Amino acid sequence: MSYPLFRNIFVLLCGAVAAAWGTPRLALDNTVATGRVAPQSNGIATRVVVFNAGDGTLNLTFSSEAPWLSAQTQAGCPGYNHTGECYLINIVVDATTLASKWYTAALTVGSPGALDAPQDVIVSVFAGGVSAIPDRITLNPSRSGSDSQTIFTGPASGSISVTEAPAGGLALTVGASSFGTLFWISEYTVQVAAPPGATEGLYHGTVQTSGFPSAADNKTVQVRIVVSPLPMAVPQGDGQPVYFRVPSGSGPQSSSIEIFNGGAGTLVLSPPTSDSDWLSAALADSTTVTVMVDPSSLPPGYYTGSITVPNNGVRSVVVPVTLDVGDVVLPWVYHVSTVNPAFPPVVAPGEVVQLSGTNLSAHGPFAADASRSLPTTLIGTRLLIGGMPAPLFSVSLDTIQFQVPYEVNPGSTTLQVERDGELGNSVPLSVVAHNPSLFAVLDSAGNRIDTRFTQNVATVTPDTMFTLLGHGFGVTTPAPASGMPTPAQSIFGGAPFDVPIVLGIWSGTLGAYQFAEQTVTAELVPGMIGVYSITTTVPQPQGATPAAVWFTVYSDEEGWSPLVAVRVQ
Repeated sequence: MSYPLFRNIFVLLCGAVAAAWGTPRLALDNTVATGRVAPQSNGIATRVVVFNAGDGTLNLTFSSEAPWLSAQTQAGCPGYNHTGECYLINIVVDATTLASKWYTAALTVGSPGALDAPQDVIVSVFAGGVSAIPDRITLNPSRSGSDSQTIFTGPASGSISVTEAPAGGLALTVGASSFGTLFWISEYTVQVAAPPGATEGLYHGTVQTSGFPSAADNKTVQVRIVVSPLPMAVPQGDGQPVYFRVPSGSGPQSSSIEIFNGGAGTLVLSPPTSDSDWLSAALADSTTVTVMVDPSSLPPGYYTGSITVPNNGVRSVVVPVTLDVGDVVLPWVYHVSTVNPAFPPVVAPGEVVQLSGTNLSAHGPFAADASRSLPTTLIGTRLLIGGMPAPLFSVSLDTIQFQVPYEVNPGSTTLQVERDGELGNSVPLSVVAHNPSLFAVLDSAGNRIDTRFTQNVATVTPDTMFTLLGHGFGVTTPAPASGMPTPAQSIFGGAPFDVPIVLGIWSGTLGAYQFAEQTVTAELVPGMIGVYSITTTVPQPQGATPAAVWFTVYSDEEGWSPLVAVRVQ
């Protein structure tokens, strides 16, 4: 039996059966949209796709409490894998009166009489001054590192080039890329690299943008370059706003962001400050900031503020925060994190999955004890897959980690979050028998092997016994219990909970790779929930060592999984 290597499956399953014959069902490809506009403009900032996952016909309506936000409908979805009723929704931002900052608001998409309607699309846009492209940027590479900044992201396109290179051997480059399935979003980036031993100091360069639809975006951008051995704090999300959406009268809520070091040395964060009475922040650890909002005394409306995180680097971090206080706000799921980027999201029975959204809990965050049976209700929150409660690892305002019940049958279904008895939006979900992925490699002593190929990556020798860990391998024999740590032995004669799986192995050096397949047995790890292990040996790679070995697993439904790798010495 042969298997196609890296078979890409991006199947849009839009055949969900409506509750009543002839009733349409509203479905969106995304409930979060981000764009960048110029305040002087009035036009399309980004797009989402709406399709009918039921019967009948949709009659779309749009509304928003934000006066600058509206939508236009374009029938048909060219390039999108859907043959039924489908619409391209152009999200329009009137930025003629907007200041230069982030704005966030909800666009409500409805269809009278349709199931799962209405639904909200959370729109975040940045009004970037007179032009969406800045007049000047500052880059801060370390002595032997680099720094980059994206100067434009949006549906418009143009060209970018370096017109003045910096002195001192610094390399100033530009890049342009596009991404998307239905429509293209263009991204333009400026990057500078400092060679080892570069002299500290201030350097200068320029880049030119041209060909953009807005004349204000065609300009010379001044690039200020500071070569410094200091750390450089970079916030998670690259400065996009932290968004809270809560009912009026709610208690305090929190969310966390990571601060990364994009420079040299060791980054040390100082206690953060805020500019609003309802907003505060604190250091959770050396790299994490907890952002807290208290809407208890605020009337319904949109509130904006920011937190500042001082540090020992070349610049402080400023993170914008948006608080949306509503009369009644339902729990809302934005994204289900899965192995393959498909819509609807694809999961397997027993798989451990994380989703993101807003207002998922009014009392969190809270984590269950994973060494015992997981609850299906955690601080007032439940997650339902086809109406079946899922075991919950943790719940917070914006994330839920859960296990797909082993009892869920393969096929098309839906996912919903219930908070304190209130049901949120319905998210289409595709359940397959197997959706395997690998996430870790352990050596014979049980130590995790670094699979990132960093400078100090761990190495192994050929024929060494080691273990691969993964999720989503499906139902084992015998069938396990949902939400329960795997017992040390099965009650059925002491046999392990196992399932056959096809393991793919790439090995070798550049220009001399070889690929092999082998059917192996994956077993549920005793004492853990939904974690599978494969024990095997490192093959002797073709050619000389050091070499690399990549591992992947196969399923008939989803093809080959993403790779994990080790270095063979």
